[in-house]
Amino acid sequence: MQGILKTYRVLHWPHFLGFVVLGAFASSPASALRMGIALVSAALLLAYAYSFNDFFDKKKKGFFPFIPLLLFAPLIRFLDANQILFSLTFVVIVTLYSLPFPRLKAIPVIGTLSNSAGFSLLFLLGATLPLSTVAWVVLVILFLLETVAQLIHECADSKEDAKDRACTTARALGKKNTRLISRALLICAIGASLFMPFGLGFYFVSIPAIIFSSIFLVRISIPDTALLRADYRRIGIVCGLFFLAGLLIIRVT
Repeated sequence: MQGILKTYRVLHWPHFLGFVVLGAFASSPASALRMGIALVSAALLLAYAYSFNDFFDKKKKGFFPFIPLLLFAPLIRFLDANQILFSLTFVVIVTLYSLPFPRLKAIPVIGTLSNSAGFSLLFLLGATLPLSTVAWVVLVILFLLETVAQLIHECADSKEDAKDRACTTARALGKKNTRLISRALLICAIGASLFMPFGLGFYFVSIPAIIFSSIFLVRISIPDTALLRADYRRIGIVCGLFFLAGLLIIRVT
């Protein structure tokens, strides 16, 4: 069991599975069965993404990254056309991200954006189209904040990336410029929050997003990037719970 948890990085899933839940509750109508299938699908897609990435790490051989895809295949019959499209797009992105060629993870900007776009697809996997204004605002906020998370991650792993000859955005720009870009994205997230229709959604989604972004506008400059990454993830989960509470209240009122 410990090997499975480590191989598929199960402990890294919760906040990304939260994207699926947020997508489901930002949509109308929401279906418990549909959300459940989307969550199982997302878990298997995440297992594939993480294990496939590690498969090409010289220090981590012996994985079987295609097992999650084999388990995901039977679920396709229960997904609608949009969910299938988002799932396949996710698989393509994470595959190209890790393959020796084109190895998107080693291409500045493209690697960062493909990472945050790929994980943002999990929101759409849980959502029902067409998206409402509230859902669009939440999606944009998640994409912007996830892009910052990826930049922080690249800064924290810059030494490992250097050994692996991966020229990430953070390595290409340097930490100072990466922090500037991160601050710009956080400001954009604050701006996007203001497009939320005034009401419960504004109080439970926009205000937490603004507070979260404001906190890390200041904290982004701390030198311990590993600590910054951990704090960003922990506080981000709390922020996501406020998002969920807001979406739940909107649905029942």
